[in-house]
Amino acid sequence: MKRAIHLCFMLVVVFAVVAQGRAQLVVYSQPNDNPDGFCSSAISGQYCEDRMADNFSLTDPVYRKITEVTWWGSSDYYAFDDLTNFSHWAIVIYGEVNGLPDWLIYEELIAIEDIQCVETGYVNMYGGKEYMQTATLATPPRLFIDEPYWISIGYVAVEPYWDAWLWSLNYYQGDGDCAVDHFDGNGYQDRDGDLAFVLVGDPTYGCPRAGDAGRGCTADIDGSDDCMVTIADLAELLGAYGTCPGEPLYNPDADLVDDGDPCINIADLAELLGQYGDDCSY
Repeated sequence: MKRAIHLCFMLVVVFAVVAQGRAQLVVYSQPNDNPDGFCSSAISGQYCEDRMADNFSLTDPVYRKITEVTWWGSSDYYAFDDLTNFSHWAIVIYGEVNGLPDWLIYEELIAIEDIQCVETGYVNMYGGKEYMQTATLATPPRLFIDEPYWISIGYVAVEPYWDAWLWSLNYYQGDGDCAVDHFDGNGYQDRDGDLAFVLVGDPTYGCPRAGDAGRGCTADIDGSDDCMVTIADLAELLGAYGTCPGEPLYNPDADLVDDGDPCINIADLAELLGQYGDDCSY
């Protein structure tokens, strides 16, 4: 049965590839306007003790798996005018709480040899060359539309107290807000400005959210990315049945009915059973 479901899902993916006619889709675009950017490191103990993050949301009518990230940046040219002193970049995606990056959704440390680095021809105020860098994510995270997220990109240096990496800016397409973490234990704080990055998603796969196109898989809660409501989703709900926020087995994704009661109850079970067997992929 599982094999049949998997085969059916793969056929859906193949048909979607044909329909889309392309393998990737830009789902958020805020490219570079100015190479005189903000220093952003991935870890403490670098020449730069700041980690930057910028906010974004997706407006595509389905959630997307974010497969690639492109960003722009340069060296502050203490020792090198290129990327010689940088070994890795960390890409981190957060959920938002109180207007700032908070809960971790995705984190990956990527070596420079696994990143496409192309000179843009621009030079920052210190003489450092700006590069456009593109990385393919190892485990693409899925993000929903119209929800606030934050992305942080930071460097790890070969020699920590030589060059710092400057994340280029975008003056015209953001909302004017970003955030900075000084590695002092106080978390992210507000800062003015927007950073340069583009997110690419997979258009061959998606699930409409509740209410989108008149349908939705709100009961697809097992995290399997199958876009279907199956026995696995029922097991997830039953495992959390009767629990409330703060209790050990509570699963907020199983709270399917917006009835003012955050506990997992008979109404949520009835909602799942009503969706049971639905296939919301396209």
